[in-house]
Amino acid sequence: MNRRLDGVVFLFFKVRVAVVTFKSYSQNLEDVMLWRALGKYEKGFYIDVGACDPVADSVTKAFYDAGWRGINIEPMANAYALITEHRPRDINLNIAIDIASGEKEFYSIDAGNGLSTSVSEYASAYKEEGRIVESVSVETRTLAEVCNTYVSQEIHFLKVDVEGGEASVLKSADFTKFRPWIVLVEATKPNTQIPSHQEWEHLLLDAGYKFLYFDGLNRFYVAEEKYSVLSDNFLVPPNWFDGYERYHNIDLQEQVAVLNSNLSKFEFPKHVEGASVVVKAEFVLDSYNQLVSSSSEKEGSLRAELERTKLELESCYQEIYESSRHIGHLTRERLNALSRVSALESKMVVVDEVVDLRQRVTTLQSDIDLIRHSTSWRVMAPVRKVVNIIQRLGGRK
Repeated sequence: MNRRLDGVVFLFFKVRVAVVTFKSYSQNLEDVMLWRALGKYEKGFYIDVGACDPVADSVTKAFYDAGWRGINIEPMANAYALITEHRPRDINLNIAIDIASGEKEFYSIDAGNGLSTSVSEYASAYKEEGRIVESVSVETRTLAEVCNTYVSQEIHFLKVDVEGGEASVLKSADFTKFRPWIVLVEATKPNTQIPSHQEWEHLLLDAGYKFLYFDGLNRFYVAEEKYSVLSDNFLVPPNWFDGYERYHNIDLQEQVAVLNSNLSKFEFPKHVEGASVVVKAEFVLDSYNQLVSSSSEKEGSLRAELERTKLELESCYQEIYESSRHIGHLTRERLNALSRVSALESKMVVVDEVVDLRQRVTTLQSDIDLIRHSTSWRVMAPVRKVVNIIQRLGGRK
């Protein structure tokens, strides 16, 4: 790419025959798989245990935008605040799910990001990595209790992503009374490909769920009574026929469209007016770079002027210091001479020596007056006042 285009990115998107019908927000395209199976149902219901961010890497964001609603469960305060802001139609709970209701020690990682966990072993490892780990107390409720309180309809899917606490969540559920059609659970240890499903999978299998699909991060299970209806949707991974696009790609396309719109409104010189978008962008970037260069030159000039001023001020400080020290020296000599005169007079010593000392005192006073009445001393008077103020405030000595 031309160096002049440094910092400007142009994206060229392939024309697709399939129409983009689904915007995916999830980390591993989990929402694409769920939408393939459940997208035909209107205003469905979900439960998201470990919801975290309501947009980035969210499994439920696309469903919410499609008119669905559900329950978002998030124990970390910062993430919960975002959820309540972005999901006013949902039921949002600032709690953790555990095998018993009450309170539990939780570990907030880096101000409560998606790595936050109830597992002390993981928290210790994150601390060794240099992450900020804080121990907080959070309210806990069982999943069965939450469902008894808030659920009065079919649960189309339950998503569990709790960084090591999956077994506790599943143990706390009542899969006899409340049977999500699909359950997806993060099935590897945090930030690894090490399987963890052996710790909790039996809970789902014993509750009448069948394993459907593993996407490398999550395992999908379906209720036995829905298996014949939904299982065919999990035969293959997300692909071109799903008609999906990552939300950040769509956002970038929209930004490019805005850029093109802004370029069309820009007043170009005649030799650029009919050029391509790329050439126009180069022209805008050149104009910007010239502005930056001009600003940099002005900044450099100002910095040089500042340095010169600093040097002049240092010189003033030095001159004040030297003059003050010389006056102090002369003053001390004058006082010593006066003291000597007084001592000699009191002892009635030879008159000639007294006369010489008095003459010395007069000479020293004359030297002091000469410095204080000099042009440089008078010019530096304001600076000395500033220095005196600084000294009184505990500044430069």
